[in-house]
Amino acid sequence: MPLSDTAVLFSDPRIAAIALGNSDEPLVDLRDMPEVRVDARLADPAGAYAQLREGVVSRLLDAHRLLPRGLSFLVTEAYRPLDRQQAIFDEYRDELRRRRPATNISPRARHHRRILSAALTRAGFANYPTQWWHWSFGDRYWAHHTGADRTRYGPTRFTPAAQTNGC
Repeated sequence: MPLSDTAVLFSDPRIAAIALGNSDEPLVDLRDMPEVRVDARLADPAGAYAQLREGVVSRLLDAHRLLPRGLSFLVTEAYRPLDRQQAIFDEYRDELRRRRPATNISPRARHHRRILSAALTRAGFANYPTQWWHWSFGDRYWAHHTGADRTRYGPTRFTPAAQTNGC
């Protein structure tokens, strides 16, 4: 899907200007959710990669119910500490400088992206238009996309003792 001229990037000052909301909603371990597959390739020893806000998990399960039979979501990383985020941005920027973006996506991949988009959009998520795989709920980008005056979530920290089971 082409990037429109109206795409708003994370670096846009309008995104940073959105007020942060309450951030005490608990984190839930996605590995306890049989409906959602969790990819452990980016796993950290503490299990932070599999943690997601309770309200986001609820919406992800809503989106799962909207998928055609036999399809499911694969979450590669849910919670990411800030220092890890910065390292990933740096690595990704360097990779983009070395490679050209893919220009030819197979019809099958395009079809699956449309299914993903339809389910997540109906469940209330907002897509970051330059990354088909990046979906938000409750953060500044989501607030901008939906017209909310503030985020639902602010920063949080994962500690293994703070893990909750279930949704």
